[in-house]
Amino acid sequence: MEKQLFANCGINCAACPADQVTKEGGDLDAIQTAIDLVKSSKVAFLGSNGADGYPNIKAMLELATNGLETMYFSSNTSSRRVADLRANPKACLYYVDTDHFIGLMLVGEIEIVSEQATKDRLWRTGFERYYPLGKTDPDYSILKFTAKWGKLYNGGKYVKCFHIQA
Repeated sequence: MEKQLFANCGINCAACPADQVTKEGGDLDAIQTAIDLVKSSKVAFLGSNGADGYPNIKAMLELATNGLETMYFSSNTSSRRVADLRANPKACLYYVDTDHFIGLMLVGEIEIVSEQATKDRLWRTGFERYYPLGKTDPDYSILKFTAKWGKLYNGGKYVKCFHIQA
């Protein structure tokens, strides 16, 4: 089933004041701006919670996206980040265009994907530097981020909040 971006979906969302929520069906300009920002970004900032409860943030190279719904990254299976995400999959992504003062925060959850077909599809030349055993390296993991909601900041002109719902 295709996901839609819309407001008033029944989520208790104190993060989205009524005057900042997109209209039913979405604010198409805001949604397109958000999609364009994700497509043009080379880096996304991944925020997660550490075992100590404190937030951690890391710049990640994005491997693939599906609109504003799903983003894929790679990480070392043995890393502290992967251990933290296994314990608490809640995370956020932040994309920014500093030239135009546009920012997008997406909030959702991360799944650690170990399926070989997905790892093969997302493998990139040069990954051998991080995963010397190649595509089947047990230290090669895929992080699949699935967004639940987001906020778009655009040049100080508006803030739009939207929910991503099946």
